[in-house]
Amino acid sequence: MELNEIKQQLAVVQQQLLLKSNIVDVCALVDLKANAVETDKAIEDMQEIVNAKYEDFMREQRFINENLCPLNCVGKWIWHGSFTDG
Repeated sequence: MELNEIKQQLAVVQQQLLLKSNIVDVCALVDLKANAVETDKAIEDMQEIVNAKYEDFMREQRFINENLCPLNCVGKWIWHGSFTDG
């Protein structure tokens, strides 16, 4: 091998080493990562929000159903009782 080839290979290796992260950077990123407790808490919080919205929706839907059912029954009675014939 010539000296120039060795220098080129060394330059390539140095470039590759510059692209790799060091232990300090990796430790900083790991410290920022959410742990299982934080993740579980976030999921529980989201679940509570979804459940609250679902309960609100079901309450509104129940109200609509309770108010439309009698009207539907009256409408059927009028329709099937031939009260619509002119």
